[in-house]
Amino acid sequence: MNKPAKTALTALLLGGIAALTAPAAHAGALDDTLDNTGLPQGIAALDTSLDAAFEQANRHYEND
Repeated sequence: MNKPAKTALTALLLGGIAALTAPAAHAGALDDTLDNTGLPQGIAALDTSLDAAFEQANRHYEND
């Protein structure tokens, strides 16, 4: 994978993490609704998975 593609992948991963975690930051009734759906836990699990994927991609990038 070339450097521009790696940079784009990194930006996509970071942007996805930010976009997916933003809804959980709202206060009030929305938090109660989200808590009842289990969505925050799902977002946290996805965030953890994306973090792991990002770290693996970064290690791969550093080894190239």
